[in-house]
Amino acid sequence: MHGASLPRIIVDTDMASDCDDAGAIAVLHALADLQEAVILGIVSNNKSLHSIRAVQAFNNYYGRPTVPLGRSLKHGVGDSEIPVYEKIANTSPYATLSLKGAENLPPAYKLYRRLLAHEQDRSVRIVSIGHLNNLYDLLLSPPDELSPLSGMSLVASKLAQCVVMGGVYPHSQNQEGGHEHNFGARGSALYSHKLFNVLWPENVSLVFVGFELGEQVQTGTELAHLSDDNPIREAYHIHESKPLLAGRASWDQIAVLYSIRNENPQWSLIRGGYNYIHPNGGNEWRISPNCNHAYLTANDTKDLAQEIENLMSREPNSRPHTSKSHLTPS
Repeated sequence: MHGASLPRIIVDTDMASDCDDAGAIAVLHALADLQEAVILGIVSNNKSLHSIRAVQAFNNYYGRPTVPLGRSLKHGVGDSEIPVYEKIANTSPYATLSLKGAENLPPAYKLYRRLLAHEQDRSVRIVSIGHLNNLYDLLLSPPDELSPLSGMSLVASKLAQCVVMGGVYPHSQNQEGGHEHNFGARGSALYSHKLFNVLWPENVSLVFVGFELGEQVQTGTELAHLSDDNPIREAYHIHESKPLLAGRASWDQIAVLYSIRNENPQWSLIRGGYNYIHPNGGNEWRISPNCNHAYLTANDTKDLAQEIENLMSREPNSRPHTSKSHLTPS
């Protein structure tokens, strides 16, 4: 692919309690380095400002300090205590965004509006690897100085696809639906049901990556061979599950990889129905009516794990000097 034909990606991450968010950002930058995608922006849906500060550290490490960033509004959604990413935001040699700088970033829905307004129709892919409050805010946003279109109209006209990590498929043993963190935890249930079952434009496809799929794909052990200053390696080193030794589930990496490589023999899409999100955040796959929804299944988890491992461990095309004076200040 070349230029305008590349997938144009916005990532919406919680960057909170798990290290797979860091792994997903590594996959994103690796695919951009391979000229398979264009990174339009990254937004945080977690209430801790350390989340977006850590994102800036990762972007700096991969030589993309100017990728636009957006912060979560103060909904009270997500985790306030995030030891992995707080440490990276405060101690990584690539961390340059201060708390004050993070506070001055635009709200995520505003950045969404600005980015979407400048893109061609049906050209943008959003990857949601966290809670859904930012997308909810976007859909409810009115016309403004950034675009004469409402948020719903922007999404309906600009998006080619939205890939969402969340839920359990086809459903859990619980008759009220599978209870998965992104849809139901930390205040997120308030937004999940309304977003997909009430507000979402019917013409924009939704592809869901479930908890059960990511759990089958363990990655991260090969990061142990990378340099100590690599902030992705650091996230996996700090995490309490010790994934540098045993690996960690790859929920978010699969979502990012699928959003860029839709066509891949390693997976299949299950269509014919829709994903119903209960008001409590639980979900279940319902056969009728047939909506523009699908969920992902893996054909070869071993090969998929190795592909993700390779991308996460790939050295950046352009690495800055570790001195903060050489990086973009806050």
